[in-house]
Amino acid sequence: MQIETNRPHVWVTFQGKPKSVSEIDHQHLSNMYWFLLIFWDRKMQWVLDEINDRFNGQILHYRPHLQFESEIQGLEDRGMIRWTEETESLMKVGVISFKDRIIGAIHQAI
Repeated sequence: MQIETNRPHVWVTFQGKPKSVSEIDHQHLSNMYWFLLIFWDRKMQWVLDEINDRFNGQILHYRPHLQFESEIQGLEDRGMIRWTEETESLMKVGVISFKDRIIGAIHQAI
């Protein structure tokens, strides 16, 4: 596993919006952590440092954004999503597992 240590001053989001690192919210940082670990077998030390410094080291569950279809497809291709339908709430839930543990979920309207 590769660990990158360079901390940028500005992060450019998937939508191309620049944000200062201090503006990246807890969920976004946690999603960055999980994405890099799952898809690139890599950790960015500055992401971990931000989570440690600002959120007492708590990494939230992985919640991929529904617009990131290629990310969701990548999880499906790796067999990491188990979809269930909750007809009463009209939601489809994808439970995300990594290395035999549940790390997050996707909630999608049916």
